[in-house]
Amino acid sequence: MTEIIINQENWLDTQVQKYWAFPSSYSQEKKEQEIQNIIFSGAYMATEKKDGHLYMLFKDEQGNFFLRSRSKGVNGWNIKTGHVPHLHPFFESLPNNTILVGEICFKDNFKTSKDVTSIMGCKEKKAISRQEDGEKVTFYIFDVIMLDGKEVYKLGALQRAGILQGLHTTSDYVEISQPLVEPTEIHEAWLEILDQGGEGIVLTQKDYPYSFNKRTARKTLKLKKELVETIDVFLTGRYSPATYEYTGKEIERWRYWYNPITKTKHEGELYMSAQRKNLVAVTQPWFNGWAGSVEIGVMRDNKVQPIGNISNVSNEVKEEIVTLNEEYEGLVVELQAMEIDRSGDIPTLRHAVIKEWRSDKNPEECLWEQLL
Repeated sequence: MTEIIINQENWLDTQVQKYWAFPSSYSQEKKEQEIQNIIFSGAYMATEKKDGHLYMLFKDEQGNFFLRSRSKGVNGWNIKTGHVPHLHPFFESLPNNTILVGEICFKDNFKTSKDVTSIMGCKEKKAISRQEDGEKVTFYIFDVIMLDGKEVYKLGALQRAGILQGLHTTSDYVEISQPLVEPTEIHEAWLEILDQGGEGIVLTQKDYPYSFNKRTARKTLKLKKELVETIDVFLTGRYSPATYEYTGKEIERWRYWYNPITKTKHEGELYMSAQRKNLVAVTQPWFNGWAGSVEIGVMRDNKVQPIGNISNVSNEVKEEIVTLNEEYEGLVVELQAMEIDRSGDIPTLRHAVIKEWRSDKNPEECLWEQLL
């Protein structure tokens, strides 16, 4: 392939916009202060950052579509359209002369860019086979450059985000980013996304046009775990029951149901089924009898001091903290906490996520003094 003709121009070599990052000379304190200033300035919008690989979707003048990698390899551009046949109906539904920017990722936040590489980095037939046997990748769209021949890249970020909301999709594997504009909403969403195991957010000045191959200071900024405190804790072996009712977005494809009248569980995609009468959609952990969250603690005066629960652990941990409880009691984990609230008698961790399991440490080394 030598050309992708849109509006009578070749867009094959289009370079994506880059993100600014804090200089390495910035202290943690300076980063924290600047992040607060940026978020609460009111000048920025935010979208969620997915843990995947960036791709551009081109649909040319003739209606041909191409899913192209963000960077050019030694053998030219990597076109991976054939790796994702389940996305083709959406690509076909788009108007000609369109360019979208997005992330190929998985819906499951515990899957990372490495899992995406196992699909997009192999041969086409293998990629299709792996997705048929497992989970299909999702195209998460977060920006638009051209739409139906209109040069929307010249508009501000917030206007472009509004245009994206007008795209229509019926695919379970196409997601369009939802912009956040209120400072408190942005801050809370950032913490919540990290709490759920997500990557973080991207901040962009509302009036900033799409700037190809540029990294202008403070116009864009990725916020992952910029404000973090690290602490070593251990699992006490105690856990809390799982949430009963499922209230998520995947209800039409949900597989876990319970009949409170007959006290029976039913598995399968029953949302549109006649069997659904009297059935309640329940969470997977509740359905399987797993834990909802696990208790963590530190040692205080040679005694175990619980300091809260963490819920963003894998299903494997939620299952085995119940079935193999003795093996998990006392396991040490290094946590990253967005905030430590020290206003009460017992400091509490806000939006803590597991950074690493520490097989090199024991509970006696996880001391209360870390929290003070």
